[in-house]
Amino acid sequence: HKPRQDEERGQGRYLRELVPTSRSSRNRMTLPRRSHSQVQSLRRRSQVARLQVAGLVEAGGVAAATPPLQADEQARAVPQEEAHPLHVPEEAARHSTEVDRLRSTLRGWLNSRPDVGAESIVSPAASAALATTTTWEEFRATRPFKFLHHFSGSGETGLGDAITEEASRRGLTAAHVSVDVIRHGLDLLGPQPYEEHKRLAREHHWDGFHAGFPCGSASRVRHRRKWGRPTYPLPVRDAQEPYGLASNSQAMQREADAGSLGCLKSVAMAEEVRRSALSRSVPPVATLENPAPPEESWLPSFFKFPEVKGWIAWSGVTTAAFNLCRFGTRIFKEMWFVGHDGLASLIRPCICKSMTDHTRIADDRDAVRSSGVYPKRLMSEYAGLVVDAWENTL
Repeated sequence: HKPRQDEERGQGRYLRELVPTSRSSRNRMTLPRRSHSQVQSLRRRSQVARLQVAGLVEAGGVAAATPPLQADEQARAVPQEEAHPLHVPEEAARHSTEVDRLRSTLRGWLNSRPDVGAESIVSPAASAALATTTTWEEFRATRPFKFLHHFSGSGETGLGDAITEEASRRGLTAAHVSVDVIRHGLDLLGPQPYEEHKRLAREHHWDGFHAGFPCGSASRVRHRRKWGRPTYPLPVRDAQEPYGLASNSQAMQREADAGSLGCLKSVAMAEEVRRSALSRSVPPVATLENPAPPEESWLPSFFKFPEVKGWIAWSGVTTAAFNLCRFGTRIFKEMWFVGHDGLASLIRPCICKSMTDHTRIADDRDAVRSSGVYPKRLMSEYAGLVVDAWENTL
């Protein structure tokens, strides 16, 4: 250490030649100074290299993802009459506009209160059953309940199947509509069938709703690239920039907008179903699902969105935090279900004696896919809570 200490006291030349690429805080001040333009050029080249690894940029140059330029550089690079408006793909523009519209809608809801039993409203299903039955037993057996499940996953069976089986076991009639792009090819980010489902919610056709919107764009696993895992995709958001990093390319921002859109659409649909139930003075069954927010303050989570946090606090719904390992699986995955009061019975943290008993999804990419399939025990218990609420509705 003595030569380094001597050079740091007064002679910087030897140290600069010895460690010309050092980035430690101790030696940073002894490195050659670079101009602002040189620093910006190095940053752009570094970002392009990272995007090439991720496959977002062609080897010979920038294909679809050019890092954003500073304002003065944009003025020099683009003629003034073409500098505005920003030209982005039509799909990206649609997603971004839809995200802003949904955020505005949710903020408006947070400043109002739904009508709770203001009028004598009966659902169409209950009205039809009342018109064709004469006894309570007949009405209970024939009044159909309808459950809507968005982003229902890739499993052969899902929450909807478990709910209809539990309802049939208790002598109720139930049906479900489960939608997922993987199994059914229906894109909930588009206008249909989402808008039709929303219209039916406002007409009191749905008796329950659940959404497990995709969490990939907010996954903490993406940030493991910084910890030596280059096979994971680049992060597109963090807690400070939840709706997309300022450094995102157009392709990366499209991915961030698609994830934000799935989250906000799910919250909006849950609120529509919840308001429908409150207007009929019946227990609301509207739940959302996603991985639990990480303890690290800088890591992203859809539950950290300002509008989502506001909706949870404003609506007074229950948050059930649990680990999948408590429902008969080896996968260690902390989850949140947010919704009606009965969810409190699902609160179960991990109590396993050793982490070696688990399969961590951060270390096994196959476990990431398998963690999207509901454990049978979880489906059974959730179905029981839904049917409990429906019996109270009757």
